[in-house]
Order: sequence, then C-alpha cells, then structure tokens
Amino acid sequence: MDNGILLIGFDHVGRQVNVLSSDVLYELADVATYEVLENEKVKGAVVVSLKDSFIAGADIEEIASISKKEECESLVKFAHSLFDAMSYSPKPFVAAIEGACFGGGFELALACDWRVASDRPGTVFGLPEVKLGIIPGFGGTQRLPKLTNLDQALDIIMTGKSIYPYPALKRGLIDDLVGHSDVFCRSIATIDKERFVQVAVQRAIELASEKKLKRKKLGLGFMSQMSGWPVARNFTFMQARKLAGKSTGGHYPAPLEALEAIKNGLGKKTINGCLEAEMPRLLELIVSPLSKDLIDVYFQNEKAKKSVVRRAVKNGGRIDVMGAGLMGTQIAGQLSAKGFDVLLKDISYDVLASAKAFIEKSERENLRKRTISQSEFEKRLLRVSPTIDMKSFAGTSFAIEAVAENIELKRKLLAEFEDVALFDAIFATNTSFFMVSEIASRAKHRERCVGMHFFNPVGKMPLVEVVRAEFTSQQAVDTALWLAGRLGKVPILVGDGPGFLVNRILARYMTEALFLLADGLTIEDIDGAAKRYGMAIDSGRPMGPFRLIDFVGIKTAYSALKSSKKLGPRMNAPEFIESVAEKNMTFYLDKEENPGIYTMLTVDYGWSRKKLAEKEIQDRLFLPMVDEALRCIGGGIISDPKQLDLAMLLGAGFPAFRGGLLKHAVRNNMNRVHDDIEKLAFHNTRFWPFEDFLAVARVVEGYYR
Repeated sequence: MDNGILLIGFDHVGRQVNVLSSDVLYELADVATYEVLENEKVKGAVVVSLKDSFIAGADIEEIASISKKEECESLVKFAHSLFDAMSYSPKPFVAAIEGACFGGGFELALACDWRVASDRPGTVFGLPEVKLGIIPGFGGTQRLPKLTNLDQALDIIMTGKSIYPYPALKRGLIDDLVGHSDVFCRSIATIDKERFVQVAVQRAIELASEKKLKRKKLGLGFMSQMSGWPVARNFTFMQARKLAGKSTGGHYPAPLEALEAIKNGLGKKTINGCLEAEMPRLLELIVSPLSKDLIDVYFQNEKAKKSVVRRAVKNGGRIDVMGAGLMGTQIAGQLSAKGFDVLLKDISYDVLASAKAFIEKSERENLRKRTISQSEFEKRLLRVSPTIDMKSFAGTSFAIEAVAENIELKRKLLAEFEDVALFDAIFATNTSFFMVSEIASRAKHRERCVGMHFFNPVGKMPLVEVVRAEFTSQQAVDTALWLAGRLGKVPILVGDGPGFLVNRILARYMTEALFLLADGLTIEDIDGAAKRYGMAIDSGRPMGPFRLIDFVGIKTAYSALKSSKKLGPRMNAPEFIESVAEKNMTFYLDKEENPGIYTMLTVDYGWSRKKLAEKEIQDRLFLPMVDEALRCIGGGIISDPKQLDLAMLLGAGFPAFRGGLLKHAVRNNMNRVHDDIEKLAFHNTRFWPFEDFLAVARVVEGYYR
C-alpha cells in the first residue's frame, strides 16, 4: 500500500471456491467505494483471490432459488452499477487472475481496466452461463465484444467454452501472462510476493499515471466492431444463428438470446446495453423451467463429485495400467495429464510404442493449442513408462485393467497381478460387458476388486461408473471414486450386474432400433427420430442409435448386446445383427446409409420398406429405456433416480433439455407411461413392463416432487 495500490482479496468463507453471491457483491461495492474511490491515499486497486482459483461465477444456489424475475432484477441492476463504476473510475482496477475465472468472475475481470493472469495449470476463462440455460448477466455480452472481435465473442458466449491462458492472451481476453510460482501458500499478507500479483500492481501504477494505457487497450476491440462494416457484422450474426440452430435443434434458447443481447447492445454505451439488451433476456431465462432443469443437473454433478473420499495412493502416486489398446492408452494418457506416474503394460513393445506415439500426438495437439507448456508436455510423456513384465507391478497399490473383452484373459491377468502386487493392492477392471463378480470369481482377494468403467473417448466423456460387487471393500470403492474425481471425471457408484447401468439401459435402446430396422424402417428414419428427440445433442454431435453403433464399433456393440442377454428375453436382438457383426459392416458409409445393409436384409431376411409415425418410433426407442431404468433401481444397481438421470445424460447422451430420463417420465405421468408400455407389449412380449414398475415409479416420483 506504500505504492498507493490497494489489494482486494477474495476469500469466500465456508466455500471451496469464491462465488459472487449478493452478500459478496455488496461487500465489494463497499470496498470499491470507501476504500478505493473515496480514499485519497489510494491510486488504484488490484483484485485477487486468496484461494487456488479466482472466482467461479455467480452463486448457483442463489440463482436456483429465484422463482420471479423481480427477485433477480434489483441484484442485477446493482451489479451493473458497481461494475460500471469500476470500469469508468478515474482510479484503475486491475484483475490478477490465477485458477478458474468463470461467469460472473470473468465479468468482474472484464469490468477491470487490465487483466494479468498466471500460467499455472488450472487457470482458465469462460462464460459458461448458456450451459445453465441463461446468458451472462453481469455485462459479459456487452463488454466482451468490445474487448475482442465479434466472431470470438460470439463463439465464447454462445458455446460456453473454456479458454486457456495462451489462447486468452492471443484473443485479447487478458493483457499479461506471467509465469507462476511453484509454492502455493497464500494470504493477504503474502500475496504481493507472487509474480502475477506484482505485475498487476505495476500495471495499476502505470495506469494511474498514464491514462492512455487504459483506454488504448479497451478501444481496440470496440473499434474493430464499429469500423463501418455493418454487412460483415450482419453476416457474422447470421452464421452464428445458423450454427446455434443446428447444434441445439431449437431446444436451447440461451445461445440465441445471447446473440440478440450482443447484437442489440452494439453501438450503445455499455451500461445501457447491459440494462436494455442483456438484463431483460437474462430475467426471462433465469425463471424458465429449462434453466431450473439444467441447474439441477449441475447440482447432481456436484453431488457425484462430493461423494469422493480423499485418498492417498502409495508408491509416490503411481497408477498402473494393463493393456495398451485404445482404452488403456487413453486412460494412461489421462493419468499422466493429471500428474500420475503410469506403468503401462502390454505383451509387446511394438504395441507399447504405438501407445506412446498416440499419447505424444494427443499432447502435442495440446501444446499446439497452447493449453500446456513445453515443460508440461515433456513431463507428461516422461510419466508413462512401458513394460511387458508383470513383475514390474510388484510395488503398485492400484492398477487398472483395460485389456480386450475376453473374460479368461482378464482372469489370467488378475491372477498374475495378485501373485506380485502388494498385499492390499487394488485391481480395477475397465470392463464394459463382464460383471466384476465374474472376473474375480477365482481371485484370492476378491475384496480388492472393483470396476472402473470409462467411456470412449476417455478424454471427452466425463462419466466413470465405479462398480461395487457384493464383496468389494469400502477402501477399494473409495479409492476408485477418489481416482475418478482426480481425473476430473464424474463418478457414479453402481452395483454389479450385466452392463452395469448406462450400457444396460442403452442395450434396450439399441435392441429396439434393430427391431425397427428389421420391421422395415430405414436407418435414417430411426436415427432421424432419435436425433429430433435430442439424443447426444449436448455433445454438439446429435446422433441416433446406428451412428452410435458405428461410433463404438459393430463388434463392440454386438458383444455388449450378447452380454446383456443374461437379463432375459427382452434383450434378445434380431438375428441379422450377427451377420452384420461377422462381416464387420457399418450402417453408414461416410454420410450416406450403407446400401449393403438393405441388400443383406432383403436377400436374407425378406426385408421390405415400411413407415411408422415418428411418435411411434420414439415410443419404441425410449419407453423401454424407462422400464429398464426402473428395473435398475428395483434391482439395486443404483438407488438415486437423479444420479441415474445424470449418468444417462453424461454417458448415453440423453438430452439435458428433457431434464433426465426418469424426470421426463415423471412429468409425462408414470401411470400413463406404464399404460403406453403395456400397449406396446400387446404387439410383442419383449415390451412387457417390469412387474414392480408402478411401485418403483412411486419412489422415483418422490425424488422429483
């Protein structure tokens, strides 16, 4: 403070991260007014966090509690007034950012005159509000387009994507990027010793004495927008609107509302754009049922993450992986990226060399995008050590088996592992088809066996099913949950059974799609109905069941369907799928349907073209999924319907705008759903509903009241 620069430190008591709740905003206003603007000794201020992240955004719990627009309007107006006062203050405000800077936290940074960021891993920026069914509400739609170019502002706001430090610097979202210190021990008394804070203080001093530095930086983006090219701007808006419509199918209004807020705010003074273009749209969306559903999904995500118990892995944090195929290699790469040393085993060094090359290619792409540094790139590659000798696993405390879906091979590896591993080492199988109890049927220490079912592609799919067999110890379960959480995944604890949870429910979906094809519908009839229903729309790549089968591979899909037959005749797929699998056929050739499928069906199975109403197609695809979901709850695979719905959203691509598989069924009236399933059963007994359907449905309804 000897230099006249005040440090404003955020440290939200009782929270793991800082959030901009109403109380925090009011406190910030007091500090900004009385400690900065009205204090003659203060020349400027640096806003910084005392936690390991900056500000995660607005208070989601507070947003969830809003039921009327009037409850939100006064707070939003207050925030706009505060941020506008900071933005146009004669005394500079500088944001010193390390860690997550999202939503309202990023909007606070945008209201500052300068942004200095640390390159510490975990520093990331974004305006993810559209993922909650709303738009940025503290000026993001107005300030970001004035700071960077219109294309980039639309891309960031309409998708809710995250931006890492180097791309953020290139895009003009931050003004300085500073190397981070290796020690994190932060308090308001020591924060000024950190490099990025020291740079921020220096910038505040410069801004206080050289006003042109402040205006020059903010003016560049604004002038690029208002430089007399209305035709170009209109084309940009048209293209953005078209892309949003294609990616959301019209089911998510927030991206288009954000676009309109940006468009209508151009040329206006920032505060006017905030109040006239942004705020009315925010208030409409924030009380919408869709926003409430998406916020509930967010809370279920957080609940799953909070189920994790802190664990310490022995032997210096090494996790071993058996199998250097596609899944094993991806898992090893994810472990390395999160700081674990990995021993990767396979039967040949040629296979291991290919695995290392795959990991290197993936990390080199991260390096190209500047999401990691050169030193981090090198560290990630060095963390993965290949081996062909099981004796190398002698010191491991946790190993993940990810070999081919061959039960005898998996049993053999488990036996070899038990012969060399530590007495309490945990064996986690990544199987998709076999039950943990089947794999561990001959194990000496079954209690150490647990399932960790990753989804492909591992880097993009957030879900991990942690599978608990009857004999699995609590320590094994807790450690698997902890590891999934450390990898940034959402862990869902499920019981042991064929297909576990997601694949079991998806088996009903894929089986019925095959029967619809056998009955005379086309591949595109079925996939089109599924896509219009919303399947996989949240991934940005809507796809129906046949695209899904092609994506996972016909042999993998066929193995999953065969495995699910243990659950009963309802899982018996039409016999033509065996021929498709034997010939390794795909249902699509690039963008077109594979005519060979229809030739085979016509010649060998007497197929002829028929049509069904889209509603009937969708009923046949999705009603059996509801039935199977209730069977999973009734059979103890999972107890919490909301966690089941989350697993289907994250692992199966069930559309979030419908709230969840079971939530959607409850809204449609479970009695009516039961009756509709019975109507299908009159045509074929494979549809016959679960005998305890209505009893379990009553339990589910209780969760969603």
